[in-house]
Amino acid sequence: MGRQFSQQQMERILGYIDLATLKGARIIIAGATGCCESGP
Repeated sequence: MGRQFSQQQMERILGYIDLATLKGARIIIAGATGCCESGP
């Protein structure tokens, strides 16, 4: 609960979350449209 993250750690964590969200959204969109024009 009392863990403190440095600014660098927070940016890295948020970067990983952004990447995971973008990858997940891309997969969802590709599945919904039924086509995979972009690579994995």
